[in-house]
Amino acid sequence: MGVRPADASRADAPLMAHGARAVTEAGAGLVVLADGDGRRLPRACRAMSSRVGAASGPGVVLASHLPTDLGLGLANTLAALAAGVRTVSGSCNGTVHRTDRTAGRRPSAPPARSPRRHGLIRSGRPSVHDAGTMSGSLWVLPVRASARPRRDFRAQAAAAPGTGVVAEACRNGEDTIMSAQQQYDEIGEAYEGFKALPLEQYAVVPSFLALVGDVRGKSVIDLASGTGFYSREFKRRGAAEVLGIDISGEMIAVAEQLEDADPLGVRYEVGDVAELRPIAQRFDIGLAVQLLNYAEDIATTERMCRALHRGLKPGGELFLLNQSPDFRFDGPTPERYGFRSELTGVEVETGPQVRTTALLDPPVSFIANRPRRDVYEKCLQAAGFSELAWVPLTVSEAGEREFDAEFWTDFHANPPLEMLRCRA
Repeated sequence: MGVRPADASRADAPLMAHGARAVTEAGAGLVVLADGDGRRLPRACRAMSSRVGAASGPGVVLASHLPTDLGLGLANTLAALAAGVRTVSGSCNGTVHRTDRTAGRRPSAPPARSPRRHGLIRSGRPSVHDAGTMSGSLWVLPVRASARPRRDFRAQAAAAPGTGVVAEACRNGEDTIMSAQQQYDEIGEAYEGFKALPLEQYAVVPSFLALVGDVRGKSVIDLASGTGFYSREFKRRGAAEVLGIDISGEMIAVAEQLEDADPLGVRYEVGDVAELRPIAQRFDIGLAVQLLNYAEDIATTERMCRALHRGLKPGGELFLLNQSPDFRFDGPTPERYGFRSELTGVEVETGPQVRTTALLDPPVSFIANRPRRDVYEKCLQAAGFSELAWVPLTVSEAGEREFDAEFWTDFHANPPLEMLRCRA
């Protein structure tokens, strides 16, 4: 069974992934992705192929048809192959022909199509078959089959940001809010792409790494580890042992594929920090990046904090990163740094509910809460933590070199995120 989705759905990554999963469970052995008007950029092409391939499962052949309307046929072909597509066909019925029609001229003749030079190459290997330029030349680039297992699509996607996800639903004109698990299962492989945005690359990541400091020979537990970015980084920096736990199975799947591709010795498991299983081992360092803002009330926040405390040795340090409790939604925005933050109009026990959008192409949105400062402090102290200290983010030297001082003015005037450290 081959599946060729309609034009209207081709840019909807979650829909495409769900559709691929459904049809392959029904017996489809081939899924064909078609960029019908040739407008998809290579990053989006790779991310879409990775997401659909991961959803399709083992033994299913993923193929693509990639026109070269904007001259991107070859680049999109290479992007698709990198994501695990097995066969690519192409055509040059693109911009040249469209503009010829618009001008009232007869379209230029397409190149001759031979079975070998235009159509699927049935060699049993991944193959490229694409219209290389809009002038009509064609070529074939056979590519050696990858020995990596089918599930490696998720790891490929993590290295290729751009999957479009809005992690909320709309029903009867109102937002239907997903749980943290549902949201991050939907975001999945796109999450790693956040780290390429200026706020993360030049402020958040370097500030957080500097705050945690030297981890050589220490054990680290990373709660709300996501795709394992910080887990991997601290293992590379000499941590003796790292355990990453996240509520999202999709996030952990990406993290495990990255570990398979580049073994560091990081362990991962799926778990809800609010209902965390007893962990026999205690760790020297705990990480909680964007964790407590997903607690729906103060009682859940306290349960999370107690789980964090149980996971640490006496005297162990906990490092947290969350949206700043003092962020002003009517003040300068972080949009020039890659993120949009806006109130949803809903107020929960811990504070206002916030929709955050990573301005990738297309954007990725998720909804969480912004706890008040006293919620963090009281819940952490009730769990047994002491020596609480709030620490601001700073722009790295690389960020100051990359952009002038004016670029960072909004960041300094209204910091979107803030760090917190304390001791068990």
